[in-house]
Amino acid sequence: MDREPMNGGGNRSYPRRTPPGYDGVEYEKTRKLMNAGSNTGPTRYGNGGYNRGYYDDNYADSGGNGKSRTPFFIFYVLLLLVAMVVCVVVFSIAFKTVTGAPPSINVGQGPAAALRPSAAAPPAVAAPGADIMAVVGNVDLAGQSIELIQTDNNDNPTYELSVTAGAPLKDAYGKAVRLANFSVGDIVNASFDPKGNALLSMDKSGKAWYEMSCVGVTVNQADKQLTNGANTYSFNSKLVVRDGGNNYDLSKISPADTVDLSGYGGTVWYVGLVTGHGTITITNAAGITGGTVTLDDSDSRALAEGKPITAQEGDHKLVIKGSNIQRYETSVTVTKNQDTPIDLTDKITLTTIKISFTCNVEDYTMTIDGSPVPAGTDVSIPPGTHQISVSKDGYASLSKEFNLTEDTTLDINLQPDDSQQAAPPPDDSQPAADQQPGSPQPEQRTGSVTIMAVPENSRIFIDGKDMGTAPLTIKGLTFGKHTVIGRYPGYTDYAMELTVDSAESTYQLLLQPLQPVRGGL
Repeated sequence: MDREPMNGGGNRSYPRRTPPGYDGVEYEKTRKLMNAGSNTGPTRYGNGGYNRGYYDDNYADSGGNGKSRTPFFIFYVLLLLVAMVVCVVVFSIAFKTVTGAPPSINVGQGPAAALRPSAAAPPAVAAPGADIMAVVGNVDLAGQSIELIQTDNNDNPTYELSVTAGAPLKDAYGKAVRLANFSVGDIVNASFDPKGNALLSMDKSGKAWYEMSCVGVTVNQADKQLTNGANTYSFNSKLVVRDGGNNYDLSKISPADTVDLSGYGGTVWYVGLVTGHGTITITNAAGITGGTVTLDDSDSRALAEGKPITAQEGDHKLVIKGSNIQRYETSVTVTKNQDTPIDLTDKITLTTIKISFTCNVEDYTMTIDGSPVPAGTDVSIPPGTHQISVSKDGYASLSKEFNLTEDTTLDINLQPDDSQQAAPPPDDSQPAADQQPGSPQPEQRTGSVTIMAVPENSRIFIDGKDMGTAPLTIKGLTFGKHTVIGRYPGYTDYAMELTVDSAESTYQLLLQPLQPVRGGL
């Protein structure tokens, strides 16, 4: 085996390595040339430095010390990853401690399911005192105190705590605030000294939910449940109910009210009245047919006299309609927890009124303002003055003018007419002594009647025939009884029976001013 002297000095020689298949020729790419003194420790070829030496590629790749660098590289990478994970964990814990999570606040229909704590997960039960979750029952800025009702304890104890100047107070985002920033109904996390009843710290809970300006809220006192839209919550005797700064009766909460709600999980702890309600009661509406009442152009219902209508406190527009009235509109102011009456007397203008009739005989003939009306039927006519006439064979006719302003029932009482009773049939068996067959009939006697009336120009009817206006003289009236009627607008008809038994006679009719009449003919 060939030996090659070392240039670094010394007489020792080492066998030169010959790679398998070596052909005796040194190629530049397989030779590594080392500068003298580049390594001071033991080397593969000796313990001292050297100027030049040759070694194989495997030795060069090992870093010059005979060991691989790969394990150290893996160790450094793993150490860096562990350090990054630790930093992330520490930062997350510090961020939660300082800031907390913001609360979910919703307007009207309640919190979104993704933002509210699950109702299925009950709150942790804490012992009275120390660290608690609570709802604010009262804030006394002058006395620097606060009332807290503990929500995470089944007994829900109440604490009156003084707020010291140094007690840290924070909102749901971890920002420092003052006592004035807390309101009744806030859900808070608090720490306090049970012995001295002193508040040590307090912040608004990021786990609470708030529903603002809710309308349509219903309360089930028996089941102790409150429903707002699709959300139903339970409550207990410690529920805080306020109207401004005063306690309020939960039983008075109506779907017409506007309220604010707050709670935690599936429990509501606060109900705040924003806008209350009152009632409207309509009276004297019995004469309206098919009546409806509409509030603020949206809430429409059947008109029911004497039945209260619930409405929010404040000003409203009220519209009343019916098939027999003109549209009636008015403004009404509703006061909280009070009733506002609406009296329709002298406020409704009828377009038609209903007249009903009763009569002591059947098959009579009736006219209203000259138009025939079937006997025994109700009639709808415009309100005002109307002439009603009734007649029947064998009975004295009745005719009267009425000023009709509302639905009315008229009683008709016809009396037999003696003047029209049939005379007994003549006896044809014997001719009258003064009447011979073929002799002329005796002349029928007549007379003249003068009619005076007050007021003048009253229209005069004799036996149902229009004779003109008074004063007038009617000639040629046959001897006997006749019916005279005097009629003048705005006055009651004057009817009388006169007897013509002389050549001339005079009568005066005194008509009376017409008054609204309910009754009969």
